[in-house]
Amino acid sequence: MNKFIGTYRVCCEKDLITNKPVENGENTYIKCKKNCEIYRYSSEVLVLYIPTSKRGKMYLNLLKPYVFKYDNGDMEYRLYFKESDLDKVVEVAKPSTQGKNIKPKNKRSYKSINDRKRGENNAE
Repeated sequence: MNKFIGTYRVCCEKDLITNKPVENGENTYIKCKKNCEIYRYSSEVLVLYIPTSKRGKMYLNLLKPYVFKYDNGDMEYRLYFKESDLDKVVEVAKPSTQGKNIKPKNKRSYKSINDRKRGENNAE
């Protein structure tokens, strides 16, 4: 996913206990609208993860020509597509471009747990 840095906002998975980037190989994803994510499945295949089934069904209908496989659970969808079709998928998924030049493992790339807790306390 590193080749998309500078085009889209590429984020890194983090350990929820230590709030440090997870160091287990390819753990980056493109952040999209509505909490959707695009991540690498194999060298040629990407996956669009959609956390809600209603939006998943809608995206599946819109992207049917480009999706060759999909998985759905109770609350989520995963749409598998070829990397060459990414330009069609981003029209629907609307990836974030704000912060597109920030490296995924940079501290600015994710909020710390303490910042999130402070924000929750201020909202009360």
